[in-house]
Amino acid sequence: MLRSPAVPSPPATQTDAALWTLEEIGRLVSQRDNAAETLSNVVHLIQRRFETDVCSVYLLEPDRANLVLAATIGLRPESIGRVRMRLSEGLAGLVAEQLAPQCVADAATHPRFKYFADAGEDPYRSVLGVPVIDRGLLQGVLVVQTTEPRVFDDTDVRMLLTAGTQLASVADLTTVMETNFVGNRPVVPRMKVGIGGKNFYTFVQQSLELSSDRRLRR
Repeated sequence: MLRSPAVPSPPATQTDAALWTLEEIGRLVSQRDNAAETLSNVVHLIQRRFETDVCSVYLLEPDRANLVLAATIGLRPESIGRVRMRLSEGLAGLVAEQLAPQCVADAATHPRFKYFADAGEDPYRSVLGVPVIDRGLLQGVLVVQTTEPRVFDDTDVRMLLTAGTQLASVADLTTVMETNFVGNRPVVPRMKVGIGGKNFYTFVQQSLELSSDRRLRR
């Protein structure tokens, strides 16, 4: 049974919120429950902490070319495991392709926007997506969405990147993928891309610079 994580009263500052979020995600991960259940609980927690209408995780499939919706709060539950996209499609695909955050105030106007009727995305406008990376390997994409236009700032991006790093440590995201979505298809090694020898601080700083540069050019 999916358990909704208990969320204490909202912290006073964004820094407090980041610390609370990391602590809470750490507690959920350390419980070592079923990996798919833990993933759903973490998504629920992030959605509430970031005060968004949607939080979703797309995991990289073993074919190394596609993402699949693996957990969501806000989109249609029946779309889990059914919504798939190539890395060359959609905003989540763009995050995975460029290994960089994407902040879009009105997603439908973005050239990489792709509509998925099964997901029930119609009411949602603003999107922030970040790569989920574990030990230099792309695991997937973490996405939050809102119904009202929202400009996500650098603090939002930094917090979600950090939450994504915690999310990557969920008892084996590869197991979630193979158990729930792959079936009997052969499993090949997960795509090795990403930060290489960079430390996480450098990765976050460069991601923020890319994100800020894109907002300035819009």
